[in-house]
Amino acid sequence: MITPMLFCNIGWMKYYQNVPGDIIRGGGSYVDERGDGGEKLNFLERPSGLVYGYVRSRGNINIDRLGAKQTDVFVENVLVVWVSKNPVTGGIFIVGWYEDATVYRAEQKIINDDNITGRNDYFATTQAWKAVLIPDGWRKFKIPHGADGLGQSHLWYAQEVTNQQFREDVREYIRSGKVV
Repeated sequence: MITPMLFCNIGWMKYYQNVPGDIIRGGGSYVDERGDGGEKLNFLERPSGLVYGYVRSRGNINIDRLGAKQTDVFVENVLVVWVSKNPVTGGIFIVGWYEDATVYRAEQKIINDDNITGRNDYFATTQAWKAVLIPDGWRKFKIPHGADGLGQSHLWYAQEVTNQQFREDVREYIRSGKVV
C-alpha cells in the first residue's frame, strides 16, 4: 500500500519551535491580523517525544481522501509535507515533513502540561524523530501551484493522476536524505 500524502501550506519560519525572533512571514489573514499562528510550534518536540502540527483549515480535514472511513476520527501512517511560500524569492517550497503521522479530521487540543505558551491546537502528530525540518537555506524542492498543484486552500492531497510523478519525486526526495 502506498502511504497517503497530505501537503499543508503554512507561514514561513526558520525553526517552528517558538524561538524568540523567529516570526511567521506569510501564512494568510490570521497571521497578518494577529502576528501569530499555530504553525510556530510545528517542530517543537514536546516532553512526550511528539511533535504536533497545525495548519489553518476551513473546517475539518477530509481524511477520507487519505484512506479513512467516514466514521473515523483519525487516519494513521500519513506522510504530511509542510510547505510554505519563500517571502524573499517567491515560490512554494517543502520546509519539512512528518513521516508515519496521525492526521485528525477535526482540530485537536494539546493538554498544556509543559508550560509552552502559544496556540496548542493541532491536526497532525508524529514521533519527534520522524519529523524533519529543512534548514532555511536548503529549502529547494518547489511545489507546483495552480491547476495541477497547490491552490488557494492550505491543504492539498495531490491525488490527481497528473500528480503521480510529482508524488513519487517527493517520496524519492525524502528517501534520499539529500535535503542538506
